Amino acid sequence: MRSVVVSTSSPVASVGLYEGTVLVSAREERAEWAASRASLHALDEVLEEAGWAARDVGCWIADIGPGSFTGVRVGVMLVKAIAFALGKPVSGLSAFDLIGPTAAAIPVRRAQYLLRELPGEEPSLVGEDDPRLAAASGYGERFEEPVYPSAARAGQVLAKAVTVRPEELAPAYMLEPSISKPKVPYPERRT
Repeated sequence: MRSVVVSTSSPVASVGLYEGTVLVSAREERAEWAASRASLHALDEVLEEAGWAARDVGCWIADIGPGSFTGVRVGVMLVKAIAFALGKPVSGLSAFDLIGPTAAAIPVRRAQYLLRELPGEEPSLVGEDDPRLAAASGYGERFEEPVYPSAARAGQVLAKAVTVRPEELAPAYMLEPSISKPKVPYPERRT
């Protein structure tokens, strides 16, 4: 089956086209503030290079995180919208799997990472000084040579992707949002 994988959970947006588990074409671009534009541009390029039309794609797959809150939402919504319009199924892959099959780390808060040591394990929240990060691939301040989630690495995990209807796909947020509550409550409305 032909599939498209979109990853926007990190500062790098990437798109990959697959025939089964074989990568046909891929693009990536650093796009901290323009993931939707970069993803759509990359999608146009890879489809044209492969000679495919969007309707030729059997499954649309998104990087469901963890990662940038907004970035994850961009990729998930992009995949859902296209698949819904075309009447195609969707699936989601973990950003950890798109980093690689070994230990993977993703920055989540200042000086903190989610670390998944082995595929299939639940990630743990660790500080930037945790010695286990030395054996991991990932990105953020702790990594001199960053490895970002990439749609071009999806082939190794496509077989475990489970398809659902577009409206069922959701981001995999693993931590509560770090937002501050108002110091003074909002006044009650009187009607």
